[in-house]
Amino acid sequence: MQNIVIIADSNRILFERKLCKIPTEKIIGEPNFSISENGIMTYRALVKMSPEEIANL
Repeated sequence: MQNIVIIADSNRILFERKLCKIPTEKIIGEPNFSISENGIMTYRALVKMSPEEIANL
């Protein structure tokens, strides 16, 4: 199991493409998504993926 964190500031399209590549069945529990006051988007999840799989997102 690995923790995955995806952070994006202004490139929402790239952010969403990376999220779409995470297989739903590999997400453990409830992921956390937040947007800060200055527009930085953060997605955190615990996933059943190898470090190599995560690097290829």
